Amino acid sequence: MRKSFVSSVKVLSFVTALLTLAGCSQFQWQNPFALVAPVNQPTESKSSASDPNDIDVLTNADSRNYRLLSIVTGDSCQLRLDQPPASQQQAIQSMRIDAARFGAQAIIENHCYQLPSTRHSSCYTQVSCFGKAVSRVSNN
Repeated sequence: MRKSFVSSVKVLSFVTALLTLAGCSQFQWQNPFALVAPVNQPTESKSSASDPNDIDVLTNADSRNYRLLSIVTGDSCQLRLDQPPASQQQAIQSMRIDAARFGAQAIIENHCYQLPSTRHSSCYTQVSCFGKAVSRVSNN
């Protein structure tokens, strides 16, 4: 019984190694979390937004004119009573900072919400925003 189990494991290991070497040699593995263009697709020329203030926050933009880079979020939180209340402008600026990490040119389809405070909240007032960080697609 033990010999057949050991033999089965050896055969299975050999077959797995053979299939890996033969079948996967033509494929190129890509990390799904890497922030690069997909393999075998042309890269677009884009200017990375290093300054979050250069990122436009657009309303009523046609999403067909943009390429999605990432979903981005931004928050504003009033931690202490002696601080100014949370604001939508601060949450949008935080969202711009998040979008700048992806080299976005704009944020579209954004929504902001005033979140209610509860006895378990760490913020007295809180505003949270989310949207799509995008780059413009040229129509050539």
